[in-house]
Formats: sequence, C-alpha cells, structure tokens
Amino acid sequence: MTNNIDSVCGMTVALPSEHHHQHDGKEHDFCSIGCLQKFRSSPEQYLSPARQQGDDCLNKLVVPGASVFKVKGFGEHLDFFKPDWLCQHVRVEVFIDVGRAEKVATEIMDAAHTGREGGGIVAVLSVESVYHIRTKEKCHYEVCK
Repeated sequence: MTNNIDSVCGMTVALPSEHHHQHDGKEHDFCSIGCLQKFRSSPEQYLSPARQQGDDCLNKLVVPGASVFKVKGFGEHLDFFKPDWLCQHVRVEVFIDVGRAEKVATEIMDAAHTGREGGGIVAVLSVESVYHIRTKEKCHYEVCK
C-alpha cells in the first residue's frame, strides 16, 4: 500500500483514498471530506512555495511533532482601510527541547523570510509540563518523543 500526505492538514493518507482531487494535472489525496473541501476552495493557499518551504524545514529539523493553525489577527502593520482588517496568518507550534530551540527558531525564520512588512514573528516559550491525555500521565522526557 502506498501513502500520500494530505496537502491541508499534513496527515498521512493511505492510497487509494476516497477523497481526492486533480488540480493543475496533479492528483491530491485527502484524509477527509473536510480537507478536500478546504483545498477545493483555495488550492493556492495549500500549494504555496512558502507552505512547502515550511513543511520542508520542519521535516529537515526532525521535530517530534508540530501543530499548524490558520489564525486571524493584527500586529505592528495594521491596515484599517481593508474591509476585514484582521490578516490571515499561519501559527505553527513546535515542542522542542531547550537545547535546540534557537536552531529551530532560526531555521523557521530562514524558511519563512520574505523581507516584506508583516512577515510575522517567532516566539520561543518555555513549557513547564506536558501530559498525555490517553494515559493521563506526565511526560517524563524534556520533550515528548
């Protein structure tokens, strides 16, 4: 059996998938109808070079896991003249041991850098504890593996 990666959520999709779509001559497979519908409504968002660079960066760094969220907000470069002045951004959370935090932050900035205003920020935050919901146990590693 072969696998593909869902372009929307990043999950591994076993082939053949019942949720697939052809775009620009390439077949894309999805884990659910929800991801398929999101892709159909805005394929460019999920196929952008910046998105691919971010995915490649995290894969290269061999992070134990990452969460990606679409968020709306504003910061230093607010534009009140747009009908919806909240800009759409992507938030990526990576839990990584403190010894690798600066390297991971630098690599993410290098991958995401465009030089344009409003390019975003990278915040490094300390996490005191991680708990596993399934087992209801505290993770005893510095970062879960």
